[in-house]
Amino acid sequence: MAKDKPRRRQPEVQQEITIDGNKILIALGALVLLIGVGIVGFWIAGRGSSSVASARAVPAPPQAVAPAPRPAAPRSQPAPQSQPAPPSQPRSSSGSGGLSVGPANAPTKGQPAPDFSVPTLDGGTFRLADQRGKPTVIFFMAYWCPTCVPEARALAKLHQEYGDKVAILALDIDPSSSPKSLTQFKQWAGNPDYAFGFDKGNVVVQKYKVRSLDATVIVDAEGKIVYQDTYPTPYERLKAELEKLVS
Repeated sequence: MAKDKPRRRQPEVQQEITIDGNKILIALGALVLLIGVGIVGFWIAGRGSSSVASARAVPAPPQAVAPAPRPAAPRSQPAPQSQPAPPSQPRSSSGSGGLSVGPANAPTKGQPAPDFSVPTLDGGTFRLADQRGKPTVIFFMAYWCPTCVPEARALAKLHQEYGDKVAILALDIDPSSSPKSLTQFKQWAGNPDYAFGFDKGNVVVQKYKVRSLDATVIVDAEGKIVYQDTYPTPYERLKAELEKLVS
C-alpha cells in the first residue's frame, strides 16, 4: 500500500509544473507585449511632439521689398495758343493734293507771263494785265492746304513793307473752293489784305502748267516771268527776289 501512494501523486505534480510553465509563458508574452506597446507609444509621442513643435513654430516674415521709385512728373509747359484749323482736305486720287493740274513744260524765266482774269474773294476781279508797271506775285494754293499758310503769312509781311509797289494774288486752284472756305484760310493765315482769287475752271493752272501746291511765280513790271518754284518759299527768298524788282 505504501508504494502505491507516490505513484498516485506524480500526475498532480506534473500538472502543477505544466500550469506554472504556462503562467510563465503568459507573463513573458504580456511583458513583451507591454514593452512593444511602450516602444510604439514612445515613438508616436516623439513624432507628435515634433509635429506640434513644427506646427506652432512661427514662420519668419518675408523680407520687405522696397517699392520702385515713381518717375518724376514732367514739368508742366504752357499750352500753345490755339489756331483755327484748316478745313478738311478733299478727296484725292492725284499726287498734288486732289487737284487736276496741268502737264509739264511750264513757261520759263524770261518768257511773257500768260494773262488771266479771276474773280476775287471781295467780289471783284483780278487781271494780270492791270498790274503792269509793278512786280506781281502769284501764289498757287488751296483753302485746305496747311503748308501754304507760312508763305501766305510771309506774303502778308511783304505786302505791309512794299504796299502798292507790289501786287500779290493768292490763287485758290481747288475747283471746290467757296468764299466761306477761302475766308477760313485767310483767317488762318492772319487775315492779310492782299488779293485772294478763285481759279474755278483751272484756267490759270493750265496756262502756267502748275503741278503742285505752294508754287510761286513772280512777274516783273514788264509782264515777264522772273522767278518760279514748286515748293513753299520762305520770307527771306521772296524778299530777295522782290528787292531786285522794286525801285
